[in-house]
Amino acid sequence: MKLLRCLPLVFALGLSSCKPTARPPDPPPPSPDCGSQMGHSSPLRLLTRTEFDQTVRDLLGDTTHPALNFPVEPVAFGFDNNADLVKVTPEAVNRYLEAAEALSHVAVTTRRAEMISCPQGENADCGRQFVRTFGRKVFRRALTATEESAFSLFFSKSLESEQSFDGALEATLQVMLQSPQFLYRVEPSTLATAGVRPLTGDELASRLSYFLWGSMPDESLLDAAAAGQLDTVEGLTAQAQRLLADPRARDPATHFFAQWLSLDAVATLAKDPVVYPGFDATLASSLKSSLQQYASDAFFGEGTLKALLTSNAVFVDQPMANRYGLPASGTVGGFTRATDPTGHVSGLLSQPGLLARLASPDQSSPVRRGLFVLQKLMCVPISPPPPGFSPVPPAANPGKTTRERFAAHSLDPACAACHSHIDPIGFGFEHFDGIGAWRDTENGLPVDASGDVTAALDASLVGPFSTLGELSSRLSASRQVHDCVAVQWLRYALGRVEASADTCALQRIEQTFFDSGGRFVDLQLAIVGSDSFRYRAEAGGAP
Repeated sequence: MKLLRCLPLVFALGLSSCKPTARPPDPPPPSPDCGSQMGHSSPLRLLTRTEFDQTVRDLLGDTTHPALNFPVEPVAFGFDNNADLVKVTPEAVNRYLEAAEALSHVAVTTRRAEMISCPQGENADCGRQFVRTFGRKVFRRALTATEESAFSLFFSKSLESEQSFDGALEATLQVMLQSPQFLYRVEPSTLATAGVRPLTGDELASRLSYFLWGSMPDESLLDAAAAGQLDTVEGLTAQAQRLLADPRARDPATHFFAQWLSLDAVATLAKDPVVYPGFDATLASSLKSSLQQYASDAFFGEGTLKALLTSNAVFVDQPMANRYGLPASGTVGGFTRATDPTGHVSGLLSQPGLLARLASPDQSSPVRRGLFVLQKLMCVPISPPPPGFSPVPPAANPGKTTRERFAAHSLDPACAACHSHIDPIGFGFEHFDGIGAWRDTENGLPVDASGDVTAALDASLVGPFSTLGELSSRLSASRQVHDCVAVQWLRYALGRVEASADTCALQRIEQTFFDSGGRFVDLQLAIVGSDSFRYRAEAGGAP
């Protein structure tokens, strides 16, 4: 049954019930030394395409990825889940309607027994049971009395008009899948006046599951929320540890690195066929998979920032072996976890996929590579180019190396202010060409790949380096780099950029991550236990 005509009813059922529900007593207030610096206003968070697909996978067993047809989310600070930017558009509404129709039909046809059991007979009472029990999964919390009454009435009316229990079941599920309670992660206000409040157990359950699983809470987490077990840091952390031990924890971590490293851009790379013959879509796809597997191996293997930046692993399939001269024997699933016998490929910064992305179609790019280190690893803000500046790199010159051509940046006063910090780092990558292949010479001239970090908050980073491995080792031990990675994980977890209200919580998260030796699990748990994760400010409350 098509429900385009039911759209007003969908939002009437949804918006009228976005009211606070009963909740247990407030947990203890935040630590005194944080003062008023905790909590941040939290807008409604629309499920991203990735979250939608993983939610219907866990809710309905659907693996068709219907959200691939949804509008692409805008990206802010490298991530696609910023709550202030991810909004419903007219096109998205149509896609939600289409997805709800298809999903509900397949679910009722193939998974009916998992959604509802009617020993008392297939009637309106059984429909009410479906609304109450399965609705709890759809809304990720128990329905309010108003919601249960409204959706049960809709089921009864559908049963009368459809003359079919399954038809009424399908229609009701369609409405639920289009409701704000499903499409949004709702954290409604429960205070009559402005201030700071803890999230309810249900709200924390969703915030936790979408951070660590990228999907809906399971029954155990919903039960823990209902029992008040998430109201303390200890209880919340215990559930977080359980979620992290589940295979589903791979999904958001993989998505984080895909966003952080711009893996989709790797898969669509195109290179000049004259300069880089043989580089094609197949090789670009291999480079994406290789880089993705490298990040996953570091994260789920040793699980430290040091491993990510300095591991000697490289994942190779046959197209990569042919082009880069890397070993690819004994492949599993097409890829081998190998070690470059030359030692040239070692650490994140020397991975072929990343190097190829951080390059131009016909040459390497010291600027893009230097910017990656500064922005993604050191969190150094770089001012935009001056008005009228052309970002086109210096034209290739058969009589010069890339380093010699880019030296012009340091001679132009309009460029030197920024490029005096960017280019010296980027020059350290010059042993790798525009597709990440090693080179000792360029245009018959010896390559100079020495580099320099000219400015950093962490003094241990500043100074010249002779190899990319030396730079990677220095970065892996730096407090500034640890703090930068922690900030980006917090942005990903909260779906927003950090604010002044997060200062105290962020300092604790950063300290925990650094003290742990850069263990990613400790970083995730520190975020979960932070005041920024557990509290929110009402409108007009703490900044």
